[in-house]
Amino acid sequence: MTNVSNERRTATASYIEGMLIELRTMGQQVNADFLVYLLEMAIIEADDIKRGQMTAGRKRNTVDGSIQSITAQEMAELFMAENA
Repeated sequence: MTNVSNERRTATASYIEGMLIELRTMGQQVNADFLVYLLEMAIIEADDIKRGQMTAGRKRNTVDGSIQSITAQEMAELFMAENA
C-alpha cells in the first residue's frame, strides 16, 4: 500500500463522504432502503477515516461479552432480517 499523508487521506475521505451523502439523499428520494443503508455504512467509514480511526473490520459484542469481527455481508444480513 502506498504511504499517503494524513492531510491527503483526510481530504479524500471528506470528499468521498460528501459524495456519499448526496447519493444517500438520492436513494432516500426513491425509497431505496437497502442502498441507503449501505451508503450510510460507507458514510460512517469515511467519517472514521477522517478522524483517524480506520479499522480493519467492524466489531460486535457477542452474548458472552466477547468481541467478534462482523463482515459487510453479515451487516447486510442483519439489516435484511431487521427490515423483513
